[in-house]
Amino acid sequence: MCGRFVSTTTSEDLAAHFDARPVGTELRPRFNVAPGSEVWTVVADDATPNGRVLRPMRWGLVPSWAKDASVGQRMINARVETLGERPAYRRAFESRRCLVPADGFYEWEAVGPKRKQPWYFSAPSGSPLCFAGLFERWNDPSGQRPEPLESVTIVTTPADAIVGPIHDRMPLMLDAGVWDTWLDTEIPGPAALSSIHGTSVEPALVRWAVTPAVGNPRNDRPDLIEPFDTGAAPDTLW
Repeated sequence: MCGRFVSTTTSEDLAAHFDARPVGTELRPRFNVAPGSEVWTVVADDATPNGRVLRPMRWGLVPSWAKDASVGQRMINARVETLGERPAYRRAFESRRCLVPADGFYEWEAVGPKRKQPWYFSAPSGSPLCFAGLFERWNDPSGQRPEPLESVTIVTTPADAIVGPIHDRMPLMLDAGVWDTWLDTEIPGPAALSSIHGTSVEPALVRWAVTPAVGNPRNDRPDLIEPFDTGAAPDTLW
């Protein structure tokens, strides 16, 4: 799964990297993005052929049929193997696919019965990663929320050789050559997934251990991604 990630690249730089038109409120740099946060997404631009839009959405997909938005806390990840089967993701898989930029992400390694060691993964170049995502628009049936809520889930896949020793799942990452295919609303979900299969992984990630303080979502500071001496006394996890 992917339960925390880093998003520090500015909207201006993300817009340039993804050739996208930025809209919406600027998001502050985050070193510990947790579920329920507003995150950057890239979607197809309905107003411009082959165009893209960079805009914030809430992390944790809320299906259109949900009674309330709290269900999104359980929908932060979608397994690639069952995108077309799960009712919560089936419609989004068909026509509401998106990209989720990230500077890196965390996974936890079980190192004892009561302890987990977090690791940080990023691109060797330090350039933004691109996760495959799905998004939905939800209208509050109670009428308390006047505007539709846009929310997103990150697609996950079996871990590669870099992530595998730490965790068995990882975000499905897309390189620039398949962005248009994934975003194209004219291509059905299964066909889009089939066309990027085997070509979607960016260059091998790099990883290093980081402080267990990242386990507390209230901690959000640059030193969270600095290398951590795993032989030292552990930090407070929560």
